[in-house]
Amino acid sequence: MTRQLKVGICGRMFPPAQDAIASIPRVEALGWDFINYPDQLSGTHPTGMLQTPALAGDPSAPSGMYSDIWLGSFEMCTAAAVLTERLEIMLAVVDPLRRSPALMAQEMATLNHLSKGRITFALGSGEAKQFEPYGETRVKPIGKLEESIRTFKAMWESGGQPISRESEFWPLKNAVFPIPQYQGRNPELLMVGGSEKLLRLTGERPGRGPRPHVRLGFAGARRGATADLRRCRHQRDLAVQLRRRRRT
Repeated sequence: MTRQLKVGICGRMFPPAQDAIASIPRVEALGWDFINYPDQLSGTHPTGMLQTPALAGDPSAPSGMYSDIWLGSFEMCTAAAVLTERLEIMLAVVDPLRRSPALMAQEMATLNHLSKGRITFALGSGEAKQFEPYGETRVKPIGKLEESIRTFKAMWESGGQPISRESEFWPLKNAVFPIPQYQGRNPELLMVGGSEKLLRLTGERPGRGPRPHVRLGFAGARRGATADLRRCRHQRDLAVQLRRRRRT
């Protein structure tokens, strides 16, 4: 089975906001297949280590995301959705632990409509640097990730009817989610991680199969994994081969 290789760019996520927004149509005009916005409050580098990758003579040039400042990922994806027609959009990676599943289901469904189905959300269980400094607790992250995805699915597929379901973290009682699916489909989800539990969860997630342009940290398909997970392992192996070729 052959797959189309897609090549994308990380979108600008630092001020001035008007330049970050102006760079988005240029990404599409340059022929990139997708643009990606990660969900970050702070980076992994010490403050001041990274220089803002912007050219003085061309401040709206598509130049990547890395700096000490991170604009909101959902807001930047919204701008990309309304300013482009063909460009695929990634929100990768975002954790569903620091937002309530109901609110996040609404935001994701809205973006799926605004982008006309062009957006993909890559979900992970979060990083300590996004939690502890901001007064958030990262308790049972995989369990909460699993439960949030099941909550998304229940809400997206409810057809506007009241939803009641038990949950260790977010029980629903006659909750109503009136946003319809876009063209009868859930927003597309991808999973980031390599634990056995996460691999099993990936096989039952809503949405379509993995995209060929995304390199995710899957440990590989293990016992009981679905065919979808085996495709993920193929994606990972292909990415490793490409990296080796570049080094040589």
